[in-house]
Amino acid sequence: MQIQDSAKTPKAVFTISDILNDSTKKAKLLGIIEEIVICKEIIRQQNDAIKDIQEVAKDELGIPSSVLSQLVAERIDNGAIEEKINKLEEIKDLAESLGISTEV
Repeated sequence: MQIQDSAKTPKAVFTISDILNDSTKKAKLLGIIEEIVICKEIIRQQNDAIKDIQEVAKDELGIPSSVLSQLVAERIDNGAIEEKINKLEEIKDLAESLGISTEV
């Protein structure tokens, strides 16, 4: 038996008619949509900037974007490369155990 925390606010149940017939909810939904649109536009702009930076790295340093992305991932999340190596080693071991790959 689960006991619900009485301090939790119950989740709102979504119905289209409920939104359309309540001007406050309709306005709130439109505001939420606008906030998300603004955020997505900022993300798009930032992604475009990242692509431009990757092009500079490739043109001036010869670094492929895939390598640069892995270095950035490691900088953001120290250990990302090691984690990827460990996962690949597990997959390699499984492939060898299944006989679909052999150690060279």
